[in-house]
Amino acid sequence: MKKYFLILFLGLSGSTYAQEKSTFTALSLGLSPSLNKPIVPDYLTGNIGVGLAFYADYKFREDVAISAKFGNSLLSYQNLDSNFKVSINTIDLELGLKKYFRSLDNSAFVLRAIPRYVFASNQDFLGRGGFTAPTADLTKTNKNQFTVSMYAGFEFNFKERSALELGYVYSLNQQQGNGYIDAVPHHIKMTYNINFLYRKANNYSSLARETLEKLQTDTLYFINRACLSDYTLDQLDSILQVNYTYSAYRIISDADIAAVSLQSNVLHFAVIGRYYASTGDPSTNGIYLLDKDLKLTEKPYPYYTSYRRSMGVKGDCFGGPGAIGSLVDVFNRRLSR
Repeated sequence: MKKYFLILFLGLSGSTYAQEKSTFTALSLGLSPSLNKPIVPDYLTGNIGVGLAFYADYKFREDVAISAKFGNSLLSYQNLDSNFKVSINTIDLELGLKKYFRSLDNSAFVLRAIPRYVFASNQDFLGRGGFTAPTADLTKTNKNQFTVSMYAGFEFNFKERSALELGYVYSLNQQQGNGYIDAVPHHIKMTYNINFLYRKANNYSSLARETLEKLQTDTLYFINRACLSDYTLDQLDSILQVNYTYSAYRIISDADIAAVSLQSNVLHFAVIGRYYASTGDPSTNGIYLLDKDLKLTEKPYPYYTSYRRSMGVKGDCFGGPGAIGSLVDVFNRRLSR
């Protein structure tokens, strides 16, 4: 069982990006009231217990979040034959990951490790035929006062500020005691996450990934603004054939821009040479990535791939086709990141 949880944890942490919404909640803070139902042997009966925790989720990717909780859990079960009840009070620290699925309305698979400390565990005799017995403090006899559990579950997101979570908690060091369970029993846990504070991430990174991934099956329009002495169009085409592999491409001139812009499927343009949309542009040359409206993109797009001018080359010229191949290669690799 431990191996299965480890495989799941590694698989979740190494999962690939999924296509997600253009905006996402980067930080969530709130409360998590919960109900707990122990899974116990046949000679015992699990009772419904309660819990309360503070939680924090941080999405470092649109489909993966770091998930943490800190709180208290109360679990109990009964031995009907011996007529006693065991109550367990724990302090829990939950650390793990959430993997979101766009196809399931951004609901998430959840995996957490739960180090927990049993600060109170009592055995109460419920009485029989007028006979009673004193409460026994099991924390004095338990060997597993500090225990570790693994949690696997699924979070159903109904609203932006709330979600229902249902999962199974497996105690790694659960042992059978003298008619009771030493440490925390395995249990089913149902949680309602109430999000009091949330902060949305900038949607630009999502838009960048979305348009660049679409570009891979579309065409990038290279606007040639290099000096006439730098290369011929045939030389530029040969350079792109060898060094640009991210998508299909087409070389156009400024005179072609208006007609190309009318096409509905245009995603990006790229300027080779000088980008002079305004008088404030730097007097450098390179490859500039533009959006479909011919505006210079911003980070996290590879918006500008610089060209280091050779000695003796003046102005905004490349100085010949010799080093253009490496410039295009760098631009191609930056698109793929």
